[in-house]
Amino acid sequence: MRTLRKIGTVTALKLGISGQFFTLNGAPWTAIESSEFSLYKRYLDGEDIRPVLQERAAIGFNLLRVWLLNTSVVPGGIGPSADYPEFYQRLPDFAAYCGSYGFCVEFTAFTQTQTLMPNVDDQRDHWYRTQDALAGVPNVLLELVNEADQHDNRTDPHLLKERPVNGIIASSGSNGADSPPPTPVWDYVLYHSNGLSEWQRKTGHNAMEWGDVYKCPAMANETTRYPDQDASEIHAEDAAEGAALLCAGACYHSTSGKFSRLFDDVEFEAAVAWVHGAESVPLEFQQGRYLHRSELEDAQYLRAYERRLPDGRGHVVLIRY
Repeated sequence: MRTLRKIGTVTALKLGISGQFFTLNGAPWTAIESSEFSLYKRYLDGEDIRPVLQERAAIGFNLLRVWLLNTSVVPGGIGPSADYPEFYQRLPDFAAYCGSYGFCVEFTAFTQTQTLMPNVDDQRDHWYRTQDALAGVPNVLLELVNEADQHDNRTDPHLLKERPVNGIIASSGSNGADSPPPTPVWDYVLYHSNGLSEWQRKTGHNAMEWGDVYKCPAMANETTRYPDQDASEIHAEDAAEGAALLCAGACYHSTSGKFSRLFDDVEFEAAVAWVHGAESVPLEFQQGRYLHRSELEDAQYLRAYERRLPDGRGHVVLIRY
């Protein structure tokens, strides 16, 4: 049965960083993200995206992952072109519109780069103009490239030296599942757990390890896709719960999310479980010391992870098989 929460009044949203975690308006915050690759395309096309925003907000998501260059997933393709003469100018309005529903937005600048934008000068122009458009927009994260180690996504290596300096919280991107992140790492680091065995534990734990290496927030912004790669509500709940405790958050990845349409019934119930898992973690424990509680693991629990505060209080996440 579909049950949605009432959407309350939304205040201004300003993302920040505190150690290895994000903040929102200065308070602890975990990314409860949904893949929404086609949402900006639909917005530019004049489609009504309110039903999608309302559904995702009422479930409890707080971050949307939106692609700015793609045709393999986004129907009809998205990117700067004569079809979209205000492609860059409308980015701040789109972010503000999503913000009015309580969302921050993570924009991914490059996917399918070699197919859609092979010219290096065009890539640089796209990167600089995207930054210029989003400067000063407080509810935005910016990812340079999705899975840079996949050939078609490869961008000009020079862009890794072009870390945004205009107040945008930015990542140099991701690589494929369970791979090290592109370097140099910028403000936050990205990890992918899609298609992995035991992905429900690796989503939070392995992302955390990269955050520990680079001393910055680490987020799993692509995970095993629902409903075709997994349909387990237990896995969704546990992956999100582990991510909320151990790293800076994670993304619920779904087929309907790729196309930015309403969830089907299986996706919906797993999304509800995902948000429930993330919201079950008191965020004060993010600052605690990590402990692997192997003595709690048995035939039911694949892993047991804890963060413990200096005062001795701790929070344990149990990851099921």
